[in-house]
Amino acid sequence: KRDCFACAPTGSGKTLAFLCPMLMKIKPGLKNGVKAVVLCPTRELAAQTARECKKLVKGRKFYIKLMTKELSSCGDFEKMPCDLIISTPFRLDFAIRKRKLDLSRVKYLVLDEADKLFELGFVEQNDSVVKACSKTTVVRTLFSATLPETVEKLASTVMVDAVRIIIGRKNSASKMIKQKLVFAGSEKGKLLAIRQSFSESLNPPALVFVQSKERAKELYKELAFDDIKVDVIHADLSQQQGINCVINYDFPESAAAYVHRIGRSGRAGRPGEAVTFFTEEDKSFLRNIANVMAASGCEVPSWILALPKLRKRKHRPQRDSISTIPDDRHYYLFFSYFKELVGKEVTVELKNDLAIRGILRSVDQYLNIKLENIRVVDQDKYPHMLSVRNCFIRGSVVRYVQLPPDGVDIDILHDATRREARGP
Repeated sequence: KRDCFACAPTGSGKTLAFLCPMLMKIKPGLKNGVKAVVLCPTRELAAQTARECKKLVKGRKFYIKLMTKELSSCGDFEKMPCDLIISTPFRLDFAIRKRKLDLSRVKYLVLDEADKLFELGFVEQNDSVVKACSKTTVVRTLFSATLPETVEKLASTVMVDAVRIIIGRKNSASKMIKQKLVFAGSEKGKLLAIRQSFSESLNPPALVFVQSKERAKELYKELAFDDIKVDVIHADLSQQQGINCVINYDFPESAAAYVHRIGRSGRAGRPGEAVTFFTEEDKSFLRNIANVMAASGCEVPSWILALPKLRKRKHRPQRDSISTIPDDRHYYLFFSYFKELVGKEVTVELKNDLAIRGILRSVDQYLNIKLENIRVVDQDKYPHMLSVRNCFIRGSVVRYVQLPPDGVDIDILHDATRREARGP
């Protein structure tokens, strides 16, 4: 009967922890209004929670409603039977204000992933929902994987004499997840590192996190070019398919974000893996993540734990685009020697595998170029293999297998590919 604040690692079963007791207490089918509300920070999580809820009540006459855009703007809530509503704060607040949704009989209010609900600018909408659930005996419960001090203070304003339940340590990750930090040096280094991960030891399926939609599209194009089976990632994937590995391609900006990200693997007691790339730009955020890793029993270099503590929240760094399109210097070097290779079948080693792949991708419509990772040549043992002067050295092997089409001048081709790389 008391308010409750529960904190436990992602994948530990928090959704069932609030759905099961609530569904056991609710008497379904009676026409006495909405009896329970679950607030989620994203539409995807709300939809996922609704699916899990419907599985639990299968065969019983519960009316479970997912607050969609259409329902919030057009729903006739006075005539609609509803036992439990699952929604995001914005949609539920809109339905309360515009469609006169009555929540005065709600007995149970759940705020799932409360840390995100209070951090993502939902405070005003949260307050609106809490006020609308005006029944004096309403039980408010907050569930979260992390418990920052700022969130705890905000949560205390909507709860009365709450019970605190903390599983494990605050702001900790599951010990079933093997965590690793990888220094990639630069943005190009991260692209090389993820390609090596997929070609060597990665256990798919994997979930890759970047800091923006634009960067997600850029990385998608690069991995698809390497014949890696990659697709648009949505919130349902980890539940339906099972994620073995999480890759933080872009460094998370907070410990809470890190815990939520890697928690997509290692769910329900299964082992998982998390790999986090970092560069010099991420140094100020490094210690916070390292502390989470150390608390989970993972090995962390002592120099990282000795870094200065982040005092103020910083904005995420501006990053270079994810691309293997090379600069003008690489084009000049490549094409200055390329004329000698036209019409021949040659094997060379590459100084910059990422740059040469970008060049080949931009001209393969003319040349039908084939990439073959045959073997790495020991440059000390086989110095004669370091062909095409110093432009190409140790790396992958490229084989040119076809002439350009008749009538294509190599200088014109050079200019065309440069324009393609730089844009119109």
